[in-house]
Formats: sequence, C-alpha cells, structure tokens
Amino acid sequence: MDERTLAALCKEGDRSALQSLYEMYAPWMMGISMRYVGDAERSRDILHDCFVKIFGSVARFEYRGVGSLRAWIGRIVVNTALESLNKRHRVSYADEFDACADDPGAAPGAIADAEDGDDDVQLYRAVSDQTIIRCVGGLPVRLRVVFNLFFFEDVPHGEIARRLGISESASKTRLHRAKILLANALREHIKTTEK
Repeated sequence: MDERTLAALCKEGDRSALQSLYEMYAPWMMGISMRYVGDAERSRDILHDCFVKIFGSVARFEYRGVGSLRAWIGRIVVNTALESLNKRHRVSYADEFDACADDPGAAPGAIADAEDGDDDVQLYRAVSDQTIIRCVGGLPVRLRVVFNLFFFEDVPHGEIARRLGISESASKTRLHRAKILLANALREHIKTTEK
C-alpha cells in the first residue's frame, strides 16, 4: 500500500490501515528513539507515546507528497524522545562545558568545523548500522542530541542552537566531541570483536 493510500485510510480510522502503519513504521521509529535515549525499555515507552500521538492526530495530517507521512512521523518521534529526555534528566543543554565554545577569544570554529578524516569514514563502514546506533545511544545526552539532530534529522546548527537554548558554536563543539567519542567507541568495538 502506498503512503498516500495508507494516510487516507488512517485518517478515516481504518483499523487495518492503522495496524499496517504500526507494522511499517514501528521498527524505524524504535531506531530513532534508541539513538536519542539509548535504552530499549525507554524507547518502547516512547514508541507507545508516539503511536498515541499519531493515532490521536492522524485525522489532521496533510499529505504533501511522497515521504511526507514518514517525515511527519519522524518529527513526532524526535520531539517525543526529546520531551522524554527533558523530563527524565531535566537536561540543561547550556552549561559551563560550552564556555570555551562561546569564548570570543577562541579561534572561530577551530575545533567544531573539523572534518571527518578518511579514517573515520572507513571506521563507519567497518561496523553495522546497529553498532553505530548502539554507540550513538551511549554518548552523553547533551552530545547525543546534537549529533542526532545534525546527522540524522539534517537540522542545521543555527536551528539546533535555537531549539536547545545554546549558541551555534556550542552546537558545533558538541557535534565535534560526539564524533570523537563515537569514533573511539567504534574503534573499541572493533578491537573487542577481533579478539
């Protein structure tokens, strides 16, 4: 069933269409949630909350072309995961560790704009997607959120900064730190699996 038909049937409350929507998107949604919260049990709770929101608001969904249903669902998952993190951890996205990123005397973007080296690209190719997702889930929350928003949701640093109440340079610095920690975690995974 194509996305447009599925969306139309769900809007009408068709039970089999709602079941199809669940079966089609639940694994993907669980992956998004895992990237943000890093815990399977909490991700299942978030998945449940997402479907409550989706089923409760699907009648207002506006189909805007191929991929619009998936994009709408993805936004719901990201926002629900961020809400969960904020409630659970009382996450303060702005803190003293970002002071160096906001220091006007620091070289602008010196650390934050560093590119991935060829080694990092090869590293990502050397492991499974599940390993990457698990390692991303192990990043500190404040770094994980920026990493996910930037790489997986394609949110620019200015928008990340606005959403999290931090500076744009802090967003770039956190992304850089997340990439370093992720690369280290992936290298460690490769070392332990080679033994």
